[in-house]
Amino acid sequence: LEVKDINGELIINVDTYLPEGIDRAKQLGLVESGMAQVIHSSNLVSLASLFTAPVSKQGRLFVMFRHPLDRARSSFLHLQQEHVDERTLTLLPLTFEEYSRSQFVENNFLTRSLLNKPLGVLTERDALIAMEIIRQKCLVGLFEEMDTSILRFEHYFGWAPDLSDPNMATCHTQIVETVRENHYAPPLDPNGKTYSRLKKENEFDLVLYAYA
Repeated sequence: LEVKDINGELIINVDTYLPEGIDRAKQLGLVESGMAQVIHSSNLVSLASLFTAPVSKQGRLFVMFRHPLDRARSSFLHLQQEHVDERTLTLLPLTFEEYSRSQFVENNFLTRSLLNKPLGVLTERDALIAMEIIRQKCLVGLFEEMDTSILRFEHYFGWAPDLSDPNMATCHTQIVETVRENHYAPPLDPNGKTYSRLKKENEFDLVLYAYA
């Protein structure tokens, strides 16, 4: 395991967004090493394997929930800017309206991540199970209440900066604003067809968002 400085951000050289990366992290003893304070992943079920016996350390799941339709809009814009693989290259010429009708559109991403159910039909029972996972396992933050959510995470994990220090307060504010800017999503017309399609594609995520 090595720590890399990427544009001022300290990153450990494992990719926990991919199953093979999580396997590699497990083999290298990422959790036992104590090198990582935070592990990012959307592959939650596989990620949990990092904390199974004989590993004695435990993790705490914390999630920044965002309205699913805003998340879909932001994800589309982000993917268009990446230009890194066949999928993103396919998205380049698409408008958001075309994306909403394509095979690439998000379909209950959060619900499927929590249940490890990437394919297949979701049911009301699935939504109930996902809600119970949130209730029992998640420290909840809301993207729309970014400042309060960040402070909540910092307080819970003991990361709270001294905001009475002007430099620290400025840095804290800049980080929050940078996240907002990088994930900006222009609002959708709630009466439009694109909005209706996305609601249908994300009906279970909308339930989870309201619950959170």
